[in-house]
Amino acid sequence: MEYYFVTGEHLRDQHFEVCVEGTCATINDRSFRIEVIDGTGLWECSMEDRTVPAYVECDATGTVRITIGGYPYVVKCYQAGLRSLLGIINHAQKQHHHTIAVRAPMPGLIKAVHIAEGTVVRRGESVIVLEAMKMENLLRAPLSGTVRSVNVAEGRAVEKGDVLCIIERDSHE
Repeated sequence: MEYYFVTGEHLRDQHFEVCVEGTCATINDRSFRIEVIDGTGLWECSMEDRTVPAYVECDATGTVRITIGGYPYVVKCYQAGLRSLLGIINHAQKQHHHTIAVRAPMPGLIKAVHIAEGTVVRRGESVIVLEAMKMENLLRAPLSGTVRSVNVAEGRAVEKGDVLCIIERDSHE
């Protein structure tokens, strides 16, 4: 019997403990039977009186992509012993990082700036468009908060690692 905990953005950052024993998984006192259909990631999940096909992809970082009924879910899966350690790290990050610098992930040309100093942004909102290798890349706010500075303008060339803007975290995030 192995214990894991699962979390993800679509789960509103809730954590679920999962107990796996053979082909059975228990999540929040509900039991599921999980069987591999073929070697391409197709699984069959049986619960109570129904069976649902699921396509599952995993990577070495604990990221699991599950498609059930055409709806995609991305979750992180950790061994149960890591839960308290990850909670400590998450708490420390929220305590010490009130602002975050959005940096250029690669060299390129700023095509659009969707923010100004004082703009309130939500996590995931597009803030800057960076063109690199003839492709436009949307740079998104990594947290909800207020833009404290914008260090770029349309048409400016940037190098990898350049600070594009600084966002101050909302107090309730």
